[in-house]
Amino acid sequence: MEPHLRRLTPDDWQLFKAIRLEALQNEFQFFGGQYSIESVMTDDEWKDRLADPHKRAYWGMYDGDECVGLTGVVYHREYPDAVIFIASYIRKEYRGRKLSALFYEARIAWAKAEGYKLAHISHRGGNDASRGANQKFGFKYLRTDSITWHDGTSAEELFYTLEL
Repeated sequence: MEPHLRRLTPDDWQLFKAIRLEALQNEFQFFGGQYSIESVMTDDEWKDRLADPHKRAYWGMYDGDECVGLTGVVYHREYPDAVIFIASYIRKEYRGRKLSALFYEARIAWAKAEGYKLAHISHRGGNDASRGANQKFGFKYLRTDSITWHDGTSAEELFYTLEL
């Protein structure tokens, strides 16, 4: 069976928590969150992340009944007509199969259906897979910032935008 996406609902909070914490443990250097913070969040905090379906959406990537990946999109607090693509994670054994296209297609379709006009995405410098994927979907480079990441290292963060 070919992996497919399923939109997560508040009822999926335990699965969402499990795959998100897995991502933070296995690929902490690529995420804005921290395992030490998110691992102690309450059940209600996890449920809240899946609430408000017009301001955020998350999808699990499934191979059969097993969740093997995660992606999300959230409204941009500073720009009400924009969203930010976040939290993309695919287990290593599923990478290199162009499955991130499913993530982009779902997030772009959701953002357009919700009436958003712009999508933003960023990645850590050196994450060529992320850069390649966003470029295939037409994102345009905006800028580069130098930041200290959650793992304590200083590196570039590259920002891109897409008109929807």
